Order: sequence, then structure tokens, then C-alpha cells
Amino acid sequence: MRHPKRHLADFVDGELPSGRRRAVENHLARCGPCREIVQAHRGVRDRLQNSEIPRPDADLVGRIMATAHHEPAHTPVDLTDAVGHHSEGARRVSGFAARHRTPMAVTGGLAVVALATLTGAYALGAESEDDVLADTGRNGALMAGWESVAPETPSLLDASELEELRGGGWYCPDLEMMGFTVSSAEAITVAGRPALMMVLEDGADSVTIYEQRKLGSGRQPEASPPINAVTGNSVTADGFERIGGMQRQLWVHPGHSWQVVLDSRSVTYTVISSLPAAEMPAAVNQLVLAEHSQLAPTKPTSHDPLSRILRGLNKLAQPSSGQ
Repeated sequence: MRHPKRHLADFVDGELPSGRRRAVENHLARCGPCREIVQAHRGVRDRLQNSEIPRPDADLVGRIMATAHHEPAHTPVDLTDAVGHHSEGARRVSGFAARHRTPMAVTGGLAVVALATLTGAYALGAESEDDVLADTGRNGALMAGWESVAPETPSLLDASELEELRGGGWYCPDLEMMGFTVSSAEAITVAGRPALMMVLEDGADSVTIYEQRKLGSGRQPEASPPINAVTGNSVTADGFERIGGMQRQLWVHPGHSWQVVLDSRSVTYTVISSLPAAEMPAAVNQLVLAEHSQLAPTKPTSHDPLSRILRGLNKLAQPSSGQ
């Protein structure tokens, strides 16, 4: 049996069918790495159950539900004409095996909202500590890391270059503990900003995440609407609507519930997914676990990644004073 990473969270929660559960138990009996992942799942689940995260208000839940049903399921989305015109410009040879893009069958806006929210939660939690990205040194590290791996864009990136970006403060989420692997990663420029586009696949579903950093000539006034990385336009120009009830900006398109833009002061995420809406709860749970997998096995402090996620979720769930 191959490493059943995508089933381990369901195993911990007791949600696997009896046959698959027995197979996972047999695998765990002889696989130390998977046992460690199960222990991590249980630890994070216990911490989440004991944390106090406010519920999003009724306006937020209602508008997300309405938006998710705006567009019929299985609408094909072709990303070949996305921002950056990826067929143009010199490309470096990448270490990733897969180097293709396929139209994604879009089946649920709720899962994408969950993905966008959890992907950005770590960043929002970090920002809530002491306005970290107002620090010139941190901005300099982000830009230096970018320029070292992508002096020109567009440019394909390999695994070592992604690690270098992470070391400089980029998040580069890979969702490994959900069973996803990086199909491709590309450095592009969106409206003057450095941006990373990562395509993740698990053999059945795809998630594309754009991470835009508000650095250099692309830095905009705080009041400006965020940029949709797929087109390079502002979200308002593309017809997105802001979801109320949160301190950070979450934008969805009434006709494209598969696409979500999550904006904060220092970073903008655009997330596109083929995950079905029925998998939203599992996606939320495993995205938190995916971030937890980056923790070192040391005593957690108030600044560890999981605490930042919880802090970020808290900020997302709190009603905005401006609403």
C-alpha cells in the first residue's frame, strides 16, 4: 500500500470505511513516517478543538452560500490565457516532472473559499503580531529572494528555488499533507508586482494558487482594490464583490464562484480549485494540518505557525468595524 497521506486525517477523525481503515492500520503498523503524521493530525485537532475561534457572521455565510450556487457545476475553466501569457518569454528548465496545464473542471465555490481563507490565514496571523511587512529589512529579504531565483519573468521554478523563496519569507503553499504535489511553479509579474503561480495536483483535483507580494512598483495604496492575478485587472473591474463580515478582504465573483481573491496589507492570494464543494470540511481541516506539517517538533510558542493560523482565522472571523 502506498503512503495513504490523503486518508490520514479521515482516519484520525474515524471517518474511513471499515475496509480502508483496516488497510491504513496495517500500513501504520510498519510505517514510522505515517505514524508521525497521524500523531501530528491528532495534536492539531486537539488544539483546534480547544481554541476559541469566533464564527463568521450570518452575512458572510449567506453570501458565500449564495455565490457558490450561482454557477452550474463542472464548468470548464481554461487558464492558458491567464495573466502573463505564459507561452511568451524564455523559460528555464524546471526540476518538476509535470509541465503542462489543463482546463480544470470547476465544481464548488465553497471549497475554494475555504482554500483561500486557510491559505491566507497563516499570513494574516503573522501580520497581526507587529506589522512585520512594514519592516524594511523584511521587504528587502522578500525582494532579494525573488530576484535571486527570478531575475526575469516569466520563469519556471524548481523545488530548490521554491525552498529559497520560503527562506526569504514567501509562503509557497504546497498542501502536501492533503496528498497534493507541485505540478508546476512559475515566477510571473502581475500589475508590476512579483507573483508566484503554483499548480498543485493530487491525481484527481487541481488547485492553482497565485501569491502576489505588494513590493516594488506594484505596491498600491491600502485603499485600492486588490488585483485578480488571472487577468491582471482590479477585482472591481472584473466584477468581483467583497464579502462582508471580515477585517481582511475576501472577494468572489457572482458568476465564477470557483475563483476567490483574498487580500491583506502585504499579500494577495488568488485561488482556483477543482475540489468539489462536498469536500470543503476536509479541505479546511487538512489545510490547517498542511501548515502544521512545517512545524519543528519543539514546544510551541505564541509565534509558531499554527498559532499564527489560529490568530489569522480569528481576524478573518471577526466582524469588520467598517462594515
